[in-house]
Formats: sequence, structure tokens, C-alpha cells
Amino acid sequence: MGKRVSAAIGLGLGGIAAAVTAQQANPQSVAANRTQVVRPSDLNAQVPQDAVLLRHRDTSELLQAVPVQRRRSLQAVRAQPVIELAQGTADMRPVLANRASPANLAARLRAAPQLAAVQSDAFEVAEIPKGLLVRQYLSYSLKPGACGDPESRRAVAKQGIQCFTRSTTAERNRAFTSSEASARFVADRRERQRALAEAGRAETEQRAQIKADIAQLRGYFRDPAQRAQIESRIGAAETARLEALDDEGLQAEMVNTAEVEIEEVMFVPNTAAHDLRIKARPGFGQSSPPRRNSGNGQTFAGTAGPQGSALPPAHRRGPDGLRTGPGPRTSATGFAAREPLDISEDIAIGREIYLTGFTYGREYEWRRRVSITIAWCFTGCRRTYYVEPYAGFSYGFGLRFPIRMKGTYQYRHRNGNERAKFVPQFVPVNGGPQDYSQAGIANSQLFGGQELVAEAKVYSGLLYKLPRGRQGDLSLFDIGLDLTDRLPAPFKNGQFTPPAPGSTTPPLSRAFESVDLLLNRGNFGVVGARVHPAVKLELFSDGLSFVLHDRVAKSRRVMKSSGQSYPLKVNANHVSRFSVGDPVYNLGFQLTPGLIGRAFVDIGLWSNHWDWPVWFPQLTVHLPPDGVDFTCHAGTACSHRYRMQADYWRAPVRVNPPPPRTNPAR
Repeated sequence: MGKRVSAAIGLGLGGIAAAVTAQQANPQSVAANRTQVVRPSDLNAQVPQDAVLLRHRDTSELLQAVPVQRRRSLQAVRAQPVIELAQGTADMRPVLANRASPANLAARLRAAPQLAAVQSDAFEVAEIPKGLLVRQYLSYSLKPGACGDPESRRAVAKQGIQCFTRSTTAERNRAFTSSEASARFVADRRERQRALAEAGRAETEQRAQIKADIAQLRGYFRDPAQRAQIESRIGAAETARLEALDDEGLQAEMVNTAEVEIEEVMFVPNTAAHDLRIKARPGFGQSSPPRRNSGNGQTFAGTAGPQGSALPPAHRRGPDGLRTGPGPRTSATGFAAREPLDISEDIAIGREIYLTGFTYGREYEWRRRVSITIAWCFTGCRRTYYVEPYAGFSYGFGLRFPIRMKGTYQYRHRNGNERAKFVPQFVPVNGGPQDYSQAGIANSQLFGGQELVAEAKVYSGLLYKLPRGRQGDLSLFDIGLDLTDRLPAPFKNGQFTPPAPGSTTPPLSRAFESVDLLLNRGNFGVVGARVHPAVKLELFSDGLSFVLHDRVAKSRRVMKSSGQSYPLKVNANHVSRFSVGDPVYNLGFQLTPGLIGRAFVDIGLWSNHWDWPVWFPQLTVHLPPDGVDFTCHAGTACSHRYRMQADYWRAPVRVNPPPPRTNPAR
């Protein structure tokens, strides 16, 4: 394994160079005091130039290249897990609560010294100008005999790690087609055949090498000087126990007491992605300032005919574009002379749909390095197996929130005084294509009436290096993924009911195992990886409001409560003129991006795999601090105007006032 070591900086990074020098002099101590996994010098990742974490070979190199504004230890992060960023906050609790995090694995292994020995571990959160770096490191080895019987193996698995397991070629081959949740799974038939052929060649080489190493170990047992060195490390009794095992049993012990190093680093940006757009759905969900109707929008009078019908032909448009009626009938002495003293009418205003929306995205980076070193001969025959999957990705979420608004125009005339009110009823709804069309959105942006679009833009790769010169790399760019149709309820197929003010949607947690960010090309036969995107999403609303413009009183009022009445002025012709629009939907959202990494390594007869659920720090946007106000969606009707007049003033002369009634608005 390459020994490229950067200048020592950071929490605990100062011991890296000394540790590598010590291990060269004393190969029995490989990972002692190390706090990062050093990538072999002949492996290079191909990533975009603007990458932050992945552009640098090692963590120490990155921390040396950028100013570090603050560092936080594990203890400090546990004490204060919410970190203020330039825009919003980063909540570290998803990282701390992740059972698969190296920091939590280290704690469990230290609590089980009968099973494993922890050589070194580290945890650091470093603030740099562009965001946060979260780095975790662990080196450990299982104790001799920890995988010797089923009960012990179960105890090891309970800690969150797996023993190497003997497997046949047929069993491994079946895993290439068995399940998307398997690290070995390859969906594409051609790629699968390539991986199977490579696995056969590599397995033949490995078995020959391991057979030679075990033969050399047997020779060391017979050599007094070499045996003394082995006994000084593990004791005479353990040496005798190992010597008594057959070759397969001896292989099992050596492979399961390997020195394992794990380093996971993630980068979390402190600002939203500048150029994130959902390319597959142009124009979707872009929020814009309210667009006021300029007089050519829909307008309604209170004298509509039956439900849903057009206005009667007698109605005409006045100079201001508003629909008017023929006006009240009068006699030679004037209608007002016979005006009743008590009029009460309620007129329903039909349903309108408003649409609000936004897009959101950040660009994250992640890598995980695993190095397994087996000293097949204790004092020699050291073989290192290295694998490093990585990914940079942006999750884009386009959300549209249909709001249904209807209401009642209330007119009252008592004792010569007349007044009017508007009582709105508005609520977020799970809209369909017809609702979106009614809101005025273009047909090209209907998207089947989806409230949610979830897509990812990814670049990813895999590096590996095995004994006998086997190594390789895979780099993939510009992978576009539509995740909407893979979401479970309540967001399945992008359809869900937005939360009403004061409520929260059920939290969504989803791993997209049918999606491999390595495009099923990360299987190299005896080593490989799959990386699945994952997300947790939770929405809550603190408010929904509309603006009521009273055009008679020339006043403006924000309506925040559905069902509350809002006064309107009535002019000399007994008419109220007003508009309702400028919807503002307050939404707070918790977005926790994640990955599910799966990797495997085959060493001769022995196989192991790792499943790594990775949850990034949870991010909330603080614009404004209590949530985000989403205004009218671009390209939709943001205001509706009304001219309302009680039916009484349009009806024939009556002796008695009419009883209260409700009429449709149109």
C-alpha cells in the first residue's frame, strides 16, 4: 500500500507521519495512532474541478489547502449538535444517531474488549469557508477466536460488523443476480458476465497466493526463532492452538483477525447550489414574486346562474372590465322609497386554485475508504486489500403547493345601514392535472399534477487495489436520476397533500436500492461496491395567507385565518368590489440526504461485505427563521377580482325582503 503522507494538521492528524514511519520499522503495528486512511499513491479519482472534498487525495491535504475556521471534537458536537452556517443550520444529530457511523462502531467495540481491539479512532467536524467537513476514522481487529463458533459470530454481528464467511464459487455467483440489496448484484447482463469472468481469474490467483502464505506460516511454526517471535505476540497457547488447525481453519483465523481501517468523510455546503435545475422538467417549481392580475383575469358577479353556468346574457362589462348587471329596477317615485329595512344575503364564491412552489438543492460529497491488512505469516506475508467508493451529488426537490380557495360574500342591510363581509375558506390540497390547469400553469409544466419532483445529479466512482497488482478505478459523470416514482406513501409518484397550517407531514425515509450511483459497473469480481441514494424529508407549515384588496375602501388586508370574516365596504350602488390573491404558503422543511454504501471483498475462500447507511447533517433554511414563505408559482393566476351585489338590488320590486340564500359565484 502506498505511503504518501501529507503534512500533519488537524485534530490528531499530527501523528500520521510518525505512525507510518513507525509501521515501516515495526510492521506489527500498522494502524496504531493513525487517524486517516492513506490512499495508495498509484490510485487517482477523476472528479470535477469544483469538487471540494474529492479533489484532494487525503483529508490532511484538504485541511492544509483551505483555512479552517473552527474544529469540533466528538464531545463538543454531542454537547451542541446544531451548528450555525452562513445560511441556515446543520443538525449533526442524524450523524450521531446513525448506528453505522464509525464513531458509534468504535464505542461499541471498546465496550466489548473480549471481541475486538480498537487501535485508534477519531472524529472531527471542521468548518471551512464553503461548509463543513465531517470526518470519522476507526482501526480495529477482532480477537483470535471471535469468529470461531456461531454464538461468537452472532456477538460480533451484534456490534455492527461481520466475520469473513467461507463461501463457494456458486454461492458468490448467485449473489450477482439475487437481490438489489446485495453489494454483488449486477443488473446489466453484459456487465455481470464481465464481473463473473474477472471473479474467476482473481479467485484462482488468490487461492494460490494464500496457499503459499499458509505453507510459509507452517514453516515459521517449525522454525524456533520464528516461532519465538510469534509466541511473543500471541502467546504460546494461542500459537499451539493455531498450529493444530487444518489449513482451512488457519485461513479463517488469519483473515478474521485482519487489521481493518475505515475512514468516512463527508462535505456539507453552507449555501444552496447555485446552478441546480431539474433538467428533465424545465421551469418546474420556480418560485417568483406575486404576479398581480392586470384586469384581464377572471371576475365574477354575484348574480350567477346555476352551479358552474355562465353569467346571464343580460350582464355586460363596464368600462373597468368588471361584469355588471342591468341594475336595480325603480318606479317613478324611486326604488329607494320602497327599500326594505332588513336584507340579508349570502352568496357563495366558487372554488379557485392557487399554486405556490420552489426548488431546492445542495451539492454534497462523500467518500469511504476501507483497508484490510492480513499478516498471513504474522511476521511477514502482509497483504492489503483497499476499496474506496465516492460520490458527489445534488438532490433537487421541486415542490408545488396547490391551494384551494373559496368563500362567501355576506351582505347585510338593517335600519338603513348596509355592510358586507368576505369569509374565505382556503386549504392546501393534493391537486390533479385539472386543478393545475385551472391555476393557469402551462401544459408543459403539468407533470401529471405532481406536487413533488425529486431528482438527483451525480458523479461517482470506485477505486480499489488488491495484492498481485490487481487494481482499478471507475469514474462516472453527469448521472441524472428521477426519484419521484420510487418514493413511498405519502409521497408516491410525487402526489401528496401539503401540510395544513400548524401541521407536519409524516416523515419520509427512503433508500433507493434500485438505483446504483455506480451504474452497476462497480463490480470487479472479487471486490466491488454499490451506492444507493437515500433521503429523509419532512415538511411542516406555520401559516397560509391571502391578501384581500377592498377596491371601494381602497384598503388592503392580509387574511391569515380560513373561515374568519373580513369586512368590505359597499358603494352608493350597493356594490362591493374586491380582489383576492397573492397567496403565501409558509413551509419549513427538514431535508436529510443520505447514501447506502455496500461493498464486498473476497479473499480466497473467504467473503465479507459491509452495508453503510450514511446520513448527512440535517439542513434547514433560515429564510425567514420560522420557515420559508412560498409565493405564487410563476405562470399561474395569482389574483382573482370580484364585483358583488346582493340579488335584492337586481330583482323586481318586492313587498317583503327575501330570505337569506346562497348563490353560486359564476
